[in-house]
Amino acid sequence: MTTRRTKDKPTAAPIEHAKPRRKWKAKAAAENPAARIARKAERKGMLRLKFD
Repeated sequence: MTTRRTKDKPTAAPIEHAKPRRKWKAKAAAENPAARIARKAERKGMLRLKFD
């Protein structure tokens, strides 16, 4: 039991975590692409260049 559990967990956990994160990103991009671009520009410090 213990060996099988430890074998399953490392492969199972990251897959379960990665899927919702990817879905959320895609959902956010589909809902408001402008906000995503603005966030990206803000992170890079280019907000003034893009929106002035």
